[in-house]
Amino acid sequence: MSGLPAGLVAATLAAVLAGPLAAPVAGAEAAGAEPAAPHPAPAQPAPAQPATVRPCGDGERIDTLAEPWEESTATYAEGKIRVAALDTVEPAGAPFHLLVLSPPADETGMFRQCQVVSLSGRTGFRGMDFPARKASYDPVRGLTLAIPVEVHDPERGDGAPRTLTVTIDQSTGRVRGETSPR
Repeated sequence: MSGLPAGLVAATLAAVLAGPLAAPVAGAEAAGAEPAAPHPAPAQPAPAQPATVRPCGDGERIDTLAEPWEESTATYAEGKIRVAALDTVEPAGAPFHLLVLSPPADETGMFRQCQVVSLSGRTGFRGMDFPARKASYDPVRGLTLAIPVEVHDPERGDGAPRTLTVTIDQSTGRVRGETSPR
């Protein structure tokens, strides 16, 4: 054979056959071989997560409309749908929400439904690039908006980029939201 100790040859062969993510072969250290360092799995982006959609309430006052107003509001569907970025100031790390006014109208026929899209519960987004939003329309699904947002990342201590996707179906009144990695 090659003159190498049989234990080292067997341990090396076992390690090669097991692959780079396998645990070190027992006895390899005793045969003089360094244990194989496990390779960390590549980081996977966080999957899409639902956003909270709730009726407007006490926290959504008109004075929380993000300034400048011209850059923080938009209308779609011949003015039947209006969206606006809200900046509630607090909590400081998650003050941004999306306001959605859309059909159907209330029982008087005068007022559209009012919904707020937040990251989770009443916790908003760390940042929202409302002017960079993209809109598309599908007759089956409705109006879909994709808005760049940031969510607080406690591991990094700053914002993690995400995309807030909001679908507004004016025929049913359903508003859905989710965030996904950018």
